[in-house]
Amino acid sequence: ELGRSSRWGAFLDSTMDRFGDASIYSALAVYALSIPGELGAWTFGLALGLVPLALIVSYARARAEAVGFTASVGIAERADRLIVTLLAALLVGLGLPAWVLTVGLGYAAVASFITILQRMYAVYRQDREAVSDCGGASSEERPPGRDEEEETRGV
Repeated sequence: ELGRSSRWGAFLDSTMDRFGDASIYSALAVYALSIPGELGAWTFGLALGLVPLALIVSYARARAEAVGFTASVGIAERADRLIVTLLAALLVGLGLPAWVLTVGLGYAAVASFITILQRMYAVYRQDREAVSDCGGASSEERPPGRDEEEETRGV
């Protein structure tokens, strides 16, 4: 390690993390197609559902930071969710029943959803505190659904 960092490096690292998350959960969804019956359907659905959930967990934090808030809260960070998921996949690969993977994916999905809600609530609280500190009106309020890039482009 050289002890150097750059904004480009941080961006690249974060982008590759998202690519890795999507690849892992997509691969597990493909694997789930080989699991027969209802268990296979549940495993497939959970793995496929984790693709957007994992991305939204990350997006919520990044977007909060981009607008001046912090959202580093949540019951399960990325590493926690991946450890549980990959450990479950390893155990199934070593011969444990497929439901172990389904349970691991279920945990990751529920933890991701709760983390998203916790981050949304943290930003909401910070925004409400900022509004009350400004006497009830936020100078940063934007029309719903528009982000800074759209406003800059005039969309």
